[in-house]
Amino acid sequence: MTDSQTAQTILVYVRLCGGDEDCREISFNIPEGMSQRDLLDHGFAIDGREAVKTVVTVKDNYNHVPVARALREAQVALVQWLGDLGYEIEFK
Repeated sequence: MTDSQTAQTILVYVRLCGGDEDCREISFNIPEGMSQRDLLDHGFAIDGREAVKTVVTVKDNYNHVPVARALREAQVALVQWLGDLGYEIEFK
């Protein structure tokens, strides 16, 4: 992207999964030209023109990853990946 070009902003929505406090859903409208293979490779499901990923708390006898930490890790990875593709991200 050159200095004269403006990066397209992708609005990323974070929602509670149903009534489950330990689950969040990250979604955004797929920009024109984005590879479906890339979306799938980065853990997103394709639902029409929307990319969707579920982030859940990990709970077992050995680990407990709070949903806020799991969500942050997913958001950081998303910002890095889409930023590398030339997009700006805005979380809603």
